Amino acid sequence: MAVIALAGPPALLLVDTAAALMRGWRCDARLDLLGGALVLGILVAVAIVRVLSRGRVLLAHFAPQICLASLATIFSLVAAELAIQMLLPGLEPPVHLRQPSQHALNRLAPGVMRGITGESRTVINSQGVRGSEMPAAANRYAVVCLGGSSTNCTYLDQSETWPAVLEQNLQAANPVRQCWVGNVGIPSLATHEHLKFLNESSLPKQVDCVIVQAGINDFMQAIAPQRPTPPYWTRSQLWRLINTVARRYLNSVDILVEDDAGASYVRRRAQRSAADKATTLPDLQEPLADYVQRFRAIIARCKELGVRLVVTSQPVLWTTDANPENEKLFWFGRTGSNQYLATPPLREGMDEYNRATRQACEELDVEFIDLAEFNGRDEIFYDDCHFTEEGARQVARRIADYLLAHPAPKGGKAGSWEGGKRAEFRDPPTVRSSHLPKANP
Repeated sequence: MAVIALAGPPALLLVDTAAALMRGWRCDARLDLLGGALVLGILVAVAIVRVLSRGRVLLAHFAPQICLASLATIFSLVAAELAIQMLLPGLEPPVHLRQPSQHALNRLAPGVMRGITGESRTVINSQGVRGSEMPAAANRYAVVCLGGSSTNCTYLDQSETWPAVLEQNLQAANPVRQCWVGNVGIPSLATHEHLKFLNESSLPKQVDCVIVQAGINDFMQAIAPQRPTPPYWTRSQLWRLINTVARRYLNSVDILVEDDAGASYVRRRAQRSAADKATTLPDLQEPLADYVQRFRAIIARCKELGVRLVVTSQPVLWTTDANPENEKLFWFGRTGSNQYLATPPLREGMDEYNRATRQACEELDVEFIDLAEFNGRDEIFYDDCHFTEEGARQVARRIADYLLAHPAPKGGKAGSWEGGKRAEFRDPPTVRSSHLPKANP
């Protein structure tokens, strides 16, 4: 009985984990790995005690106390889970925001990502945004960049992400007006989450301009197999609270399944390299229609908020011609357990999403910046769509040139929506500091 009381709960957790692994779940988070190791350690310890003669005597002698303690522990954990669900429903930060006032330092393994040098810092401000603290509203022009990992620039230093370089460029063009650019890009998030952020967060109400770079994560979700369900214990509010507290005291930032050395990229690339490649693009008619509907909702929400919306296309390294060296860098496009889309249909699909984005902007008179000139350029990307240091600089320069050449229209928060005309930017004009977009006083 004592053995069952000691080993029963961790054994159930182990079975839960094993079932998730059989469904295809992978344990990438360090704290989840630690939790699994702890459960396995308890089972091993119980087995050792059970084998030893002295251990069997102790288990028999203290069986009532062990059973009582086990029941009390189970009851306490269940009570804690219920209490947390009722009293602390919002343990995770709002969508597109991080745990406030956090810092992380990445030291990449040599050769994993081309075009990135040295250590990279990630600094999250008190609002949960990657960037500096937002200055006071007086004499401020505030921009928030909304997107996925290509906006977040996970492995670039804080000062080298394209939103940060955009801030530097705008500030240099007009030192008199204080410019702030916040980065709320989060890896893997798509237009579902972008729209939720605009609907639920108070941050869009505080800024003058929202820049959206979207499409690739919606595309990947459209072709991807259904994600395996993780173990129940990783989804419990109690475990999430433990994760939250651990991240705070370990001074780290939760960055999906990324690791500070970039080792996960090596594994992902190897998986794609060894998998079968499909050469035909799946039918995207339905997911593209859903994507356009969500994008229209994003446009409508920004109009409702009175916030200027600027949309960019999503550039990629993919080309229709095979490039063996670049193929080694790719890891996107998973369509099944051991199948990925080949590079040409990946590019074809991304082009379709970019066309859909552009068409929605044209129809609803929204500003659109075409970044297609960066497609397929080795110096711009270190993998499928993520920017090198040079890539981030060039993307920031292009967006800055557009904003400087197209000041926000007067009136309203960032200018009257009806007063602003959609403009597509291809050739950067001569920039003057007086063209810096003007926020409402």
